[in-house]
Amino acid sequence: MARLRLIEMPPSDAVIVEVATASTPTVVTGNMYGTANDGGPYGSGDGMVWEITKDGAYIDLHDFGGTITTANGSSGPDGRIANAGVTVDSQGNLYGTTLYGGASGTYGMVWEITNDGVYKDLHDFGGTVTNANGTNGPDGKVPYANVSIGPDGALYGTTVTGGPYGPVYNGRGVVWKLRQDGTYNDLHDFGGSLSSGPDGASPYGGVTFDSKGNMFGTTYYGGANGQYVGGLGIVWELTKNGAYYDIHDFGGTIVNAEGNVGNDGKLPGWGVSIDGSGNLFGTTCYGGPYGGTDGSGMIWEITSNSNYIDLHDFGGTTTNANGTTGPDGASPFGGITLDGAGNLYGQTTYGGPYRYGTGIIFVLTKAHNYIDLHDFGSTTVNADGTVGPDGENPNSGVTFDNAGNLYGTATYGAPIEYNYGGFGMVWKIPGPQLVSVSVSPTSVTGGSTSTGTVTLSKAAGPAGAVVSLTSDSSNATVPVSVTVPYGSTTATFTVNTTAVDSPVVANISGTLFSTTRSAALTINPPVARGLTLRPSTVVGGSPSSGLLDLSGPAGPSGVVVNLASNSGAATLPATIMIPAGSSSGGFNIDTSVVTTSTSAQITANYGVVVQTTLTITPGGLTGLSLSLSTVYGGTPSVGTVTISGQAPAAG
Repeated sequence: MARLRLIEMPPSDAVIVEVATASTPTVVTGNMYGTANDGGPYGSGDGMVWEITKDGAYIDLHDFGGTITTANGSSGPDGRIANAGVTVDSQGNLYGTTLYGGASGTYGMVWEITNDGVYKDLHDFGGTVTNANGTNGPDGKVPYANVSIGPDGALYGTTVTGGPYGPVYNGRGVVWKLRQDGTYNDLHDFGGSLSSGPDGASPYGGVTFDSKGNMFGTTYYGGANGQYVGGLGIVWELTKNGAYYDIHDFGGTIVNAEGNVGNDGKLPGWGVSIDGSGNLFGTTCYGGPYGGTDGSGMIWEITSNSNYIDLHDFGGTTTNANGTTGPDGASPFGGITLDGAGNLYGQTTYGGPYRYGTGIIFVLTKAHNYIDLHDFGSTTVNADGTVGPDGENPNSGVTFDNAGNLYGTATYGAPIEYNYGGFGMVWKIPGPQLVSVSVSPTSVTGGSTSTGTVTLSKAAGPAGAVVSLTSDSSNATVPVSVTVPYGSTTATFTVNTTAVDSPVVANISGTLFSTTRSAALTINPPVARGLTLRPSTVVGGSPSSGLLDLSGPAGPSGVVVNLASNSGAATLPATIMIPAGSSSGGFNIDTSVVTTSTSAQITANYGVVVQTTLTITPGGLTGLSLSLSTVYGGTPSVGTVTISGQAPAAG
């Protein structure tokens, strides 16, 4: 077990690490934690808690099945068979449950491994408690799911059996809470009667909190539809104020993902996932239109406004990860994991093209495109370096680390053989990393645009890669995010800028998972760009006008441009004010009478000096007229000459 090696496995870029487990791993600061429900030195192999460090070292943190100090302070049996994964708090303490063992010897427990390595039994199930209905009765029994840490820092979870209702399986499960001071509370007892009909029974999944502190989960049985222990499962809500609701009963008739009326899913084996908008997502192990009477399961959504939607039906035909058309996955016993872009990831226990159908890894994109990422059951390069069997039959969920790598487990498979073909493995699909953010051009005039580019270390996967974008300056705005499409390593976006009075450096940043990269964009105030005179030639004494163009709009304070003429024959204002947001401004030029043609150089200076020439000409004869064009001899006529401008002082 100490020989761990990361191996690239085409075509899905999966990486195989050999470890016996069936739980969903948890990744914290690069270290991975999980449980094995078999193996270890005690009993016939009662399981363990393990860690794979960021350096690849494998560590057995605790072996279940021994003798410990139990939660009541006496010496007694440790927990056995840790089917659930590991939950890590902000201090680095690990929490989990075992299906069996504990002080009762049979009904399981809640355990903790502190950040300094001390193992503790926090609660033993199977005793007598105050039930949620206020009477003394049986505690929950057999916790199948992992624990959740609530907004108040307490631990929350479920048990499959126990509680006061129903003789079948000795109770139908509870929702429990364990405070930091050790106080234990039964929050809800499954198996009773609701105003809508039978309550759910036997929650195999844990609890999930929304942003308001309300809890959600599923039960495998119970509810209004079907034949198993009163029904085929439900989705439930327990509000922060303690109100309990059945929000969906599985097993009815719905519009399936293909658009036809057919069977709903049934028997959800995992809890729910919640996105930032309050929409719930999950899976059912069976049901749906494919796979005969039992069905092959589905992915479902309950929107924040309570609409139930069948998103995908397992068991049909799809394009497998190996590129051929073949059987889709079937029976997703694990739940759904959302990435930051709203894509849904998970595994199926059965289905796929290899052997008898040994499961797949899938993603359902936010746009509802379904993709088979990897098919279990073929051959690969195992962690020991030899070519051998891939993993098989995953029955847990998947998880992301902060770098965007995807992890999960397979219950069987890998080269260490057993009755079912191996003891299982931990797998990894590396995610692309954000290599750089760049802008072109790197310097612009305020009011113009620059093009940004994000670059990944490898092509984006089937769901694409969503890079979050930010700017640290109000003078530069960027989209909230940019998506690198499937198969690409780059994507571009537009940076819009506003006018500035002085140079501003804006840092444009992109973030993908925990990696942030930045580029600097310099935003400059405008400069003088052009100077036009109309007309450019005048007779002395006549006016002209000038128009100054800037390279961009003036900043919030406006722009004061210096003007000058090198000739006394042309006079103009010393400055011109161009108001905020304008890109040009005009001014007047007065000229004097000249005796010879004179060139006046007109200059504008704002960041850049621009010049043009005004030609001033003397007045010329433009006309001659006679008061009488015909006279008798001796009769005078008056002649008038007209020049084009004023006569000079000397005439």
